[in-house]
Amino acid sequence: MFKLISTREEKKLNVLYWDHMRKLAEQIRDEYDKPQEDCYNRQYTLLHFRPDFMEPYTKTTRIKYRYN
Repeated sequence: MFKLISTREEKKLNVLYWDHMRKLAEQIRDEYDKPQEDCYNRQYTLLHFRPDFMEPYTKTTRIKYRYN
């Protein structure tokens, strides 16, 4: 059922309600996807031979500059 919004306060309440629903849906999605993503990422970061579609695993080092 739809209700037409006639006042500014109703519009604000409607926007706040749907913003809350969006945040709730995002939180539910993150709670569901996070363990699966972590497992997948852990699986591929521990490989010594990475698949062709991924960049080769190289250890990053910091380059130190000396300003004198």
